[in-house]
Amino acid sequence: MKKSIEHLKLLLESTLPDLNSESFNTLESAFAPKQFDANTTLLHQGSRWSNAYLIESGHIRMYFLNKDGKAFNKNFFGPGALILPLTPSMQHEPSLFSISCIGVGTLWQCDMQQFEAILPEDTVKSLKYQLLTRLLDGKLQREHDLLTLSAKQRYQKLLEQRPDLAEHIPLHHLASYLGMTPVTLSRLRADLKKSP
Repeated sequence: MKKSIEHLKLLLESTLPDLNSESFNTLESAFAPKQFDANTTLLHQGSRWSNAYLIESGHIRMYFLNKDGKAFNKNFFGPGALILPLTPSMQHEPSLFSISCIGVGTLWQCDMQQFEAILPEDTVKSLKYQLLTRLLDGKLQREHDLLTLSAKQRYQKLLEQRPDLAEHIPLHHLASYLGMTPVTLSRLRADLKKSP
């Protein structure tokens, strides 16, 4: 519990160094711990996103569902990540994607209206801007990699930059994220294990 609050404090302090201790203490008390099981859905596609989440342990995924119910993974987040709706449409309109837990874990949850009421308006805007910038940079890099790198190169890059995903995310979810079939990813993993 103390560890995850420290994660929140470090994240807020790194993006918002001027955050005062009173605001942080109030924000700390607004977050409540929540244990989750594998495949617990935090947000259903088509529902309104009304909570901020801080991941203490475990991983969550964001994904789109097509009309046939097939999932396309958009992103993964692990321990220490703060996840919240970053735009007015994300917060006030039906969500275009779902958010679910992978495996078991613990996260901290805070009502988004309460989150925004606790912090000064400029602070909330600055935090959202920082998180949105990181998200956009990551999205552009992922699109670049999908268009310019081979399947093997994409997987090797993931191993270098985000080894936690290769270790904790099920193969079929990882394959979807990397733009390949589970069979292709399984073969790549086997080939890389054989390589000296």
